[in-house]
Amino acid sequence: MRPLDISVINQNAPYKVYFDGTSYCFVSQGGATISIGFSLENEYSYTIGYWLGLDNSFAEPSAKDDNIRETVFCIIEEFFKQNPYYLLYFCEFHDGKQHLRNRMFRSWFTNYTHSDLYHIHTKDVVIKGNETYLSIIVPKSHPDFEDIINYFDEVVAIMKSGKP
Repeated sequence: MRPLDISVINQNAPYKVYFDGTSYCFVSQGGATISIGFSLENEYSYTIGYWLGLDNSFAEPSAKDDNIRETVFCIIEEFFKQNPYYLLYFCEFHDGKQHLRNRMFRSWFTNYTHSDLYHIHTKDVVIKGNETYLSIIVPKSHPDFEDIINYFDEVVAIMKSGKP
């Protein structure tokens, strides 16, 4: 993965973003440190893709803060400028709030200024016995756009069937 240009992100991001050596981070007005990491997806890949990791240091919902959404998407935009791949995201299920996380993430995407440039495709899946949501974000300009979405659907179908 090519590194993201922090100076480009900070030109538009409401919160100042910094790189801590592994993740792109920022502190919200409410004091939560939000960390965004990217890790290579190497189990189900149709082509090169990355997992999007999104972590809130408070591990609890923060007050409605549109600046968090905007900053997250500034980081995602820069990811796609530097890396012509796709992103996978799954809602953590450790506390049973995966439905809320999915609704929030999809709402963020719906209200995102440049959502017309990307396609988000979400499916419900069971991971380790827990129902959760798996999403893929693909730039609509990706040369393998349709093949990637179709492959994602095939992988989800295999996951749902219980086959390895």
